[in-house]
Amino acid sequence: MLSAQLLMGGTLGTLGVVVAAPLALVLIVLVQVVYVRDLLGEDVKILGQQD
Repeated sequence: MLSAQLLMGGTLGTLGVVVAAPLALVLIVLVQVVYVRDLLGEDVKILGQQD
């Protein structure tokens, strides 16, 4: 998270810092769903998903 905020903050300034955390979470969930679950076929607990 911190690296995403630093990268986005350096590129887009204050707006980048504000947008960085939600954008990073969306990318993490997309990778978990598309790559790990669908392509690799492994069962993975999605961030924020109820049991």
